[in-house]
Amino acid sequence: MVSQIPSEVRRYLEDLLATAGVTSVPRTHEQILHALFERLNSVTVTAATNSLSSNDREIFYRMIATLHPQDELEHFLHDHVPDLQAVHTKALGEFRTIYLREVAAARKR
Repeated sequence: MVSQIPSEVRRYLEDLLATAGVTSVPRTHEQILHALFERLNSVTVTAATNSLSSNDREIFYRMIATLHPQDELEHFLHDHVPDLQAVHTKALGEFRTIYLREVAAARKR
């Protein structure tokens, strides 16, 4: 099942693709968006996880291992990551920089 991309995240990814000059046919475009969305989720969750205290990180990993629902995992991060908004904003910026560098490098090949 393909996860739904929230509208604000879709706009961010669309803008990223436009900035990178990536164009594609509609079906491929959706696949690209979903692949980027999965990568972005990984980057933001990793950034949040790395911002947890070591004790909270262990608890979070146990929650993942015991298959806690996604909403509980998100709630835990919201409750335990100091300044989650700043962590998220920094992760978005780093993701953008990395993606644009990857596209530029791929065009040079």
